[in-house]
Amino acid sequence: MSNRTVSPVYRFIRRLSARLSFVILILLFLLIVMWDSIVQTTPVGHASVLWRRLVLEPNTNSVGPLEEGLHLIAPWNEFYTYDLRLQNQHNSYQVVSKDGLHFDITLSFRWRVVRENLVELNHAIGPRYVEKLLVPEIGSVTRAVIARFDAEALVTEDRNSVQQQIYQAVTAPTLPNGILARNVREPDDTGLVLLTDVLIRSVELPTRIKTAIENKLAQAQVVEEYAFRVQRETLESKRKGIEAEGIR
Repeated sequence: MSNRTVSPVYRFIRRLSARLSFVILILLFLLIVMWDSIVQTTPVGHASVLWRRLVLEPNTNSVGPLEEGLHLIAPWNEFYTYDLRLQNQHNSYQVVSKDGLHFDITLSFRWRVVRENLVELNHAIGPRYVEKLLVPEIGSVTRAVIARFDAEALVTEDRNSVQQQIYQAVTAPTLPNGILARNVREPDDTGLVLLTDVLIRSVELPTRIKTAIENKLAQAQVVEEYAFRVQRETLESKRKGIEAEGIR
C-alpha cells in the first residue's frame, strides 16, 4: 500500500526535476550566449548611458550618467560608454590665407565631456561626437580665422594670436554648438563638450613661399641688428664726447 502511494509522487517529482533541469540548462546556455549583452562594465574615468527600448512613460528611454562598475541590463537595451578624462586629438585642414595662399595646417585640440549633460550628448550626437561635432566645427572656424591673416603670420609671433582667435571663436557663446570654454564653472543644458585649448602643430606652406618668408624674416633680423649697431655706435660716440669734455 505504501509503495503504491509513494510511487506516483516519486515519478512526478522525477519528471518535474528533469523538466527543471532542462529549463535551468537552457537558461544557463542563454546566459552564456548573451553574456556580453547582459553584463556591461563602465571603466574607471568613464560614465555610461542606458537606452531602454520598452518604457512605461514617454521620454524616459535614456538613463544616466551611470557610475563606474558593473551593470546588468536587459539584452534588448543599448549601453553607451563615454570617456570623461582629458582627451587630445590632432587634425589637418586645408585653408586659404588672406594673401590667397592654399596650404594645410595641423591643429591639436584637447577637450573633456561635460558629465552632467552626457545623456543629451548621447541623444543629440552619439558616441562619434568627435567626428560629428569637434572636427568639423573647429575646421570651419579655423578657415574663417586664417582667412583674415597672411600666411606669414602663422610662422611668426602672430601665431599665438591666431590660435587664441580660433579658440575664442569656437567657444563663443554666440555660436550655439555645444562647445564650452575652459573657464565655464557651471555648464548649462546646452554645453556638451569643454574645450581646453587649440594649438597649431604645423603649417605646410609651399616650399618657395616658406623660403621667401624665411628670407624675409632673416633680412628683417639683419636690418634690426644693423639698427641696433648704429644706435650702439651713436651712444658710444656720445659717451666718448662726454668723456672727452670731462677730461678737457
